[in-house]
Amino acid sequence: MVQFHAEDFVSMYDLLVDLQNISRGQNESEKDKYFSEDAGKQLANGLLDHVIKSCKTFELRTAERLSAEMRDHLLSEARMKMGDFERDCAALRKVIRLGLEDCHFEFIPTNKYAFMAQYEGWKPVWRAFESTIYDSVEGSVCYAMGRNTASVFHMMCVLEYGLASLAKALNVNYSRKGWDRAIERIESKVKAELDAKKSPVTKRVATAREKRLSFYSEAAKEFTYFKEAWRNHTAHGRKQYDEFEAARVITHVRDFMGILAKQGLKERPLP
Repeated sequence: MVQFHAEDFVSMYDLLVDLQNISRGQNESEKDKYFSEDAGKQLANGLLDHVIKSCKTFELRTAERLSAEMRDHLLSEARMKMGDFERDCAALRKVIRLGLEDCHFEFIPTNKYAFMAQYEGWKPVWRAFESTIYDSVEGSVCYAMGRNTASVFHMMCVLEYGLASLAKALNVNYSRKGWDRAIERIESKVKAELDAKKSPVTKRVATAREKRLSFYSEAAKEFTYFKEAWRNHTAHGRKQYDEFEAARVITHVRDFMGILAKQGLKERPLP
């Protein structure tokens, strides 16, 4: 997918108008005159360079070749009449217009683009879970492009790294084959840790330990919620989601992974 902004179209159109304006308005006798080594010829060369670049962006191969031929002709020793240059400019505009008819573009609404571009909120997650960058960005792009179910799927992939890190923190084996077993093991380990009799420690240490285990327990419950609400459905193609649900999932996953990162959990390579 090639990303560009609408002003790229406007810019290319303006360049074509400028090209034709170089020779347009000449009377018939002046159209038989040749380009000279002056500012007009240099300007035409510069404008054609920009047109060639735009044609490459939009994969307008025929127009790109025609633009290059016009530029090379101006740069060569051969002389070009003003009238011939005007006709070439008109032909180039027609070729570009016909080429654009075969192009297909996606429009991203302003509000969706703004939501997609909120990468600042992901940075704490990316610092702790670098491998989530791909799926978090792809999920946001899918949302902006209206691929809402795909967006939710990518967000579930982001959560894989969070669940793996939680398992690692508790020295629990983790497998991507299913979340059920991993969550069960985490909850069992937390319960066993809380029930285990520990050697005497200070109140401060005991409080910190209980707080940490309580957080792990709540995190496991949150993963269960994600699993039941979205993960199982997307993994087995059982459900489709609209843009409102996709936006809700993106926000929820980003915030939750941010909490995991804030609590010191970091990425663990997935098995």
